[in-house]
Formats: sequence, structure tokens, C-alpha cells
Amino acid sequence: MEIYTNSSWQKLCTSQWDEADLYSTCMAMGYYNNGVYANDTWYAERGNASKESIYPNCTTPTKCQKNLAKKHQFCKVPVRLNGADMEYGGRVEVFYKGKWVKICRNGWDFDDVKVICRQLGFEEALAEFIGSDVKDEGIPFAMSDVSCNGDEPELASCARIDGKANISPQCFSDDEGSQALCQPKNKKVLDKTKLYFNIGSNEKLLCSVHKETSFTRWVINGVQHKTNSTSQRIRIKEAGELFIDKVQLSDAGLYECSRLEYVRYYIVYVNAKFTENTPEKQTMIAGAPGIINCSAEGNPSPQISWRKKGGKSLSQGPFTQLSNGSLHIRLVQPEDNGTFICTIKQTKGTKRVTSYDKNIIVTVMGE
Repeated sequence: MEIYTNSSWQKLCTSQWDEADLYSTCMAMGYYNNGVYANDTWYAERGNASKESIYPNCTTPTKCQKNLAKKHQFCKVPVRLNGADMEYGGRVEVFYKGKWVKICRNGWDFDDVKVICRQLGFEEALAEFIGSDVKDEGIPFAMSDVSCNGDEPELASCARIDGKANISPQCFSDDEGSQALCQPKNKKVLDKTKLYFNIGSNEKLLCSVHKETSFTRWVINGVQHKTNSTSQRIRIKEAGELFIDKVQLSDAGLYECSRLEYVRYYIVYVNAKFTENTPEKQTMIAGAPGIINCSAEGNPSPQISWRKKGGKSLSQGPFTQLSNGSLHIRLVQPEDNGTFICTIKQTKGTKRVTSYDKNIIVTVMGE
């Protein structure tokens, strides 16, 4: 932990540091009423800054540097799943500065979900999205760039950026926020399978529990479906087979096939692809605002990033990424002529990430 003094961040050393000091520090950082750890390891973090050791019982900076007592500190970060009609999945929210806020999806992946599910008491994580619609309740963003290894006990020990002022502008145009799907409690799970479907394809899922296919039950994204009672596009046969015609984005999510107390899970991902609104050649006018169009679809929604071939970074200055992924240029310049690269990235469970580039040739016309 560091304090800001004399125009720079400095390490903090004290001989009287106790739980009251830690609690006050956490409150000052926005973590109200969160409590602290009572064991020998405490933590406090300032955004995504690297953790600094705090050495107790030292009276001078020199003594602090020599004392290698390994005590870290971090504030507890309460989390919850919200916005969906299921207790084991939804939008991930954290309690920060006296209210619940959401996490930007920038960098969000399956390792982060494993930590969230562990902190909430679930046995395992299933997916980094839930498939069904999440209610938009006007929850603000106040955390981003979460980067867990997957084995941390709580979100508090993961690297991240806290505070609205430090979040990338493109996060605020993403209404979804980070999501998590955890394994429901008190169920005997026989198997978990991840499936990857393309938009428009025809698919079949076979439910077999203990070699029995009769008397099975299908639950899709928390909603139970009876045999021959679903739409014509999604059909369930007596033998336990589930057919999906012409896969759509809404077909992604958790499919539960159960018989008695036993259940099989199918986690369905819909592969990302560029949409037709991403032409390879685009034209803009110098001296006027411009937009380079690039959009993609998939479930979970792919994350979009930009770079210019052989050019400078597009993370600042006149460039702003819009909510649909397109790149807005505040005032087009002649040097914006060239090849821009739109990249879509989609996470699909443990250590599986797909990424695709599309070159867009931009021609800048005179005023």
C-alpha cells in the first residue's frame, strides 16, 4: 500500500498499525462496511497498482527496508450475482463506495469467473456468461481490467482497476458488464461439456443419464422445457434429443439435462464473426468527424480492439471506440489514410480464446 505525498506515491511504514487503521484505510478507498481479515494476512489495494509490503514495528524508513516481515494488506470486496432469474448466474457486481457497481468486460475471462464462484461458495465455474438476458438496472461501472489467475480465494486478491475515473471510456458504452455462471449447488453432476455452434447451423443434443434416455428433463438458461412443448425451431423428442434449427445468438448458455437427482451440463457458445457492417474499404473526409465501421456478433459478445498498421496507438487522442465496436475519429487528418486493423476476441471457457483480424483500408478524401 502507498500514500500520495510530496507529489509522488510513497511506501507507508508504521509501528502502531492495527485493524482500526486498516479499516479506516479501506473506507477511505471506497470499501465501506466490508470488514477485514482476522488472520495474519491482510490486504489493501490501490487500483491495479502492485502490492507493496507493509512492515510493522519499525520506526525509521531504514529499519523498514531491512525488516522483511511479509505482511500484505487488502480490503475485502463483496460480490454478488444480479440481473438474472437464477441464483447461480448473472451480472457480477461489487460493493464499492456505498453502492453496488458492475465490472467492465475489458479483459474478463473464465479465470475471473472461477474466483467469483469460489468467493460466493459455489463448487465450480461453468462459463463467463449466462446466455439469457440480464436486466439493465442502471448499475454504474467502477471496476475494470480484472486479471485473476484463477486460484485466488477472492476477487480482492486479483489485479484490477478500481474507480470510475480510471476506467477506459469504451467500458461505459457496454451495458452488459461482466457476467458469471456457476455450478448450481446440491446437484449430482455426471458430466460437463462445452459446445461451440456457428450462427445458422443445425445442432442436436442427446440427453443420456445412466444410459437412460426416457423421463429426462431439459432446462435451458434456467427455464424448464417439456417434451414437444418448445418452439418449432427448438424441439425436444421423447428419446431425450434436443434439436436446434438455425442457431441464433439467444441459443447460447446453459443446457441442463436431468433425470432424478442426476444432471448433465452442456455449455453452448455461439462463435463470433464479423457482421456485414464491416466493409473492407471505407472512405472519410479530411477535416470532418469520421467513423470506421467494424462490428461483430457472438455469444458471449466478442470484445473489439483497434490498431493501425505501422501507425501509432489508437488508445487516446482523437480516437474513441463506440459501443458497437466502430472507431470514431474526432477530426479526420490526411495521415489517417492507411490500413486499420479491427480485432475481435471471444473467450470460451478455460484457456480457450479465439481472435480474428480484419484489415480495413481507409481512404481520406480532401475537404
